[in-house]
Amino acid sequence: HGSGPLPADGPPVRVIANALLKHGVAVLCYDKRGVGASGGTFRHNAYDDFVEDGINAVHYLNSRNDVDHKAIGLLGSSEGSIIAPEIALRSKSVAFVIHRAGIAVDAIECNLWEQRHEQIDRGISGDLLEDSIRLQQLIFEMLVESKKDPKTVESESWHQVDAEIVSFNQKYRSNETWIKHGKRFGNKLADWERFFEGVASAIAYDPQPFIEQLDIPMLYIFAEKDENVPTSASVKYLKSLKMNSSKQLDIRIIPDV
Repeated sequence: HGSGPLPADGPPVRVIANALLKHGVAVLCYDKRGVGASGGTFRHNAYDDFVEDGINAVHYLNSRNDVDHKAIGLLGSSEGSIIAPEIALRSKSVAFVIHRAGIAVDAIECNLWEQRHEQIDRGISGDLLEDSIRLQQLIFEMLVESKKDPKTVESESWHQVDAEIVSFNQKYRSNETWIKHGKRFGNKLADWERFFEGVASAIAYDPQPFIEQLDIPMLYIFAEKDENVPTSASVKYLKSLKMNSSKQLDIRIIPDV
């Protein structure tokens, strides 16, 4: 699945599933937790839940007698792609992974890439664009660090980011473009804590340790002009990994898309 409360029979999933079925590939699609016929509660960006559900799906396939247990693969789209390597590694029985709109960089970098293009689409540019992206990066990095080490809260670094928020708000408080289209950063880091509680596992997520431990074939399919996934950064990382290891990586880029 990509991001959001997607069902198993949503159009993107259905198109891919039908294409695989026509080639004789058995497909397991499931509603996300808390969506459709699935139990539980859907939580946006709950990567820990999504990973566990993916592992359980692999275990279910291994329990069936009509499935080739040596040929079970994963196909992840966008958000599904970023967690697929962890699912494959922890399940210990995945033969290959296909990444559609693949993400091979950490979630902060991906999130900032997406926010940059959202702001460009709203007419934000120049120093305002760069300053807002830089501030968002500082906020995310500090919040991630605070979850690793609670002592970071109210530290000198924490207060430095507070000062950056105040400085940004003062600099652009009369900017009409920002007032109309910009994102509000609040007045201090503490204003972000409640929001961050709900997305902590996603913002702090990094797929690279799992990618680097996998020793199975992986296919990454990218759109050259993807505004949600940082294609160039992901491809750069994957090419470097492939050059310096024996990884079975295949990288495909669809041009002008």
